[in-house]
Amino acid sequence: MGILRYHPRNIGDVHLCLRGVEDNVVVECGTDVKLEDVHTVADLRAVRKWPSRLRLLVDREPPGLVRVERV
Repeated sequence: MGILRYHPRNIGDVHLCLRGVEDNVVVECGTDVKLEDVHTVADLRAVRKWPSRLRLLVDREPPGLVRVERV
């Protein structure tokens, strides 16, 4: 399937993008992304508000990849 790129508008969109991704998958953040205490998909799901101008890169194939980057 490959890496999918998402541009979520809100945290609800983030939850949809992460559907089916295990909670223990490590989240990588770009050098200019400030998401305090986000280390895993479970942490990312716990974020209350999605910052603007960020995108998600998701690879659902095991072991999985989730990366947050500035647009």
